[in-house]
Amino acid sequence: MIKKTLIRAVIGFFIGILMGNGIAFLTTFPAPDGFPVADLLTEKIGSPLQAFIVQTLVSGLFGAVCFGGVSLHDCDRLPLAVSCLSHCLLMVLSYIPVSVFLCWTNSLEELLFMAGIQIVVYFIIWLIMYSLYKKEIRELNSMQEHYLRRKTTEKKEETT
Repeated sequence: MIKKTLIRAVIGFFIGILMGNGIAFLTTFPAPDGFPVADLLTEKIGSPLQAFIVQTLVSGLFGAVCFGGVSLHDCDRLPLAVSCLSHCLLMVLSYIPVSVFLCWTNSLEELLFMAGIQIVVYFIIWLIMYSLYKKEIRELNSMQEHYLRRKTTEKKEETT
């Protein structure tokens, strides 16, 4: 499980870099200094290049936490609701300091709004996945019933 978590975290690190810098690119386009970084972060760090490097690393760490946290769902001892809630809280609670540090949000209202959006999106994705899994389980149960009926029929035919 640790190996799987580390693999997920590494993949998440790179996805976090792509998403963090991609969103920064979209929100700062065209970047006046050439780097897609929030102006407040550049002021806080000093130079645009250093701010971009910090943004890249912190976005990567955030991605690693989010993707590595998926391993909570693999823990058989945790009920589904607990693993989902834990993963959601891990993502939202790690988003808050990252958002403040990287100047993604400028006020408490923005921060709470974005955290709320994350929770709603997480819940929607969970509902979709839950529905898909439930449908697959129904199909598997139906296949099993069909198989068992066929086996029972074959046994009756053999005995007669």
